[in-house]
Amino acid sequence: ETIKGTEFVTSFGGKGANQAVACSKLGAKVAMVGKVGNDAYGDQLIENLKSNGVDTEHVTKFDTCSGIAHITVNASTGENAIIIIPGANGVISEINIIEAGNEIKNSKVMLCQLEVSQDVVIAALKIAKNNGLVTVLNPAPAGPLPDEMLKLVDIICPNELELEKICQSRGFDFDRNDLKQIKSASEFLALQGKFDVVVTLGERGAFWVPGLYSGHSQSVYFPAEKVEQVIDTTGAGDSFIGSFGAYLGNDFLMEEAIEKAVKIASISVSRRGAQPSYPSCSELPIDLRLK
Repeated sequence: ETIKGTEFVTSFGGKGANQAVACSKLGAKVAMVGKVGNDAYGDQLIENLKSNGVDTEHVTKFDTCSGIAHITVNASTGENAIIIIPGANGVISEINIIEAGNEIKNSKVMLCQLEVSQDVVIAALKIAKNNGLVTVLNPAPAGPLPDEMLKLVDIICPNELELEKICQSRGFDFDRNDLKQIKSASEFLALQGKFDVVVTLGERGAFWVPGLYSGHSQSVYFPAEKVEQVIDTTGAGDSFIGSFGAYLGNDFLMEEAIEKAVKIASISVSRRGAQPSYPSCSELPIDLRLK
C-alpha cells in the first residue's frame, strides 16, 4: 500500500547513541562502545556523538553500511513505528568489548540494548558485573531473553510492548492496557532473576517492581505529568533510560532516578526528533539537575 506523507527529516539516532546523548546532555560523563559503517553516515554519527560530549574512542568503523532506522510518525498523535537495519551494529564482537575493558572498569553504570548480538551484550554485562557496575538492560528490540543474560542484569527497563513480548516468550500473557496486569507481569519478570523491573508506559509514566537488586519492599507507580502538546514520541524511551542512567551514576536513589527520568522523557515528547528533543542541564530546573 502506498500512502502519502507530509514531511521527511533525517536525524541522528540508534538506541545506544540516543541513550548516551540523553545521559551526556544532563552533564554525566559518558563513553560508548559501538560500530558505524564506512560511509558518510558513519562519519556524521561519530562527529555528532563527540559534539554531544560522548567519548567515542571505542566507536569504530567497519566496511559496511551504518545502522539505520526508518521511522514513521503519526502527525495527529505523535506515535511512531520503527524499522531498523542493523548494518555495522551486526558486526560488533566480544573483542570490541574487551578492548573497552579499562573504560568499563572506571565507570559506575552500564546501559545495554539489543541492537547488537546477545553474545556481545552478555560479554559486556559480565565485564560490568565483575567490576561492580550497575547493569541496566533495555531489552529492545524485544524477544526471548536467555537466563545467562538475565542473571547479569541489575535493572531491566522494557516498555509495555517489550514487557509483553518477553513475558509471552516465558508463557505469561497479560493485557498491557491494564496497570494491575502490568504490575503482575512485572512481578513475574522480576522472579526470572535478581533484578528490578522498571517499565516505561508512555504517557502513563513508569512502573517499578523492586527485585533483589534494590531490596525495596513495595512496587511504585510514577504517573507522568500531562504534556500540553505531544509533538513526537520518537526516542522518548531512550530519553528516559539515558537520564535514568545519569541519575543512577550520580548516586540518586532508584525512586528519585525514576521520578526524574519520567519528567525528562515528558519534556522530550514536546519536541521534534530524538536526540534534538533531549534537554540539556542548563534548560532544567534545579531539582532535575545532576548537581
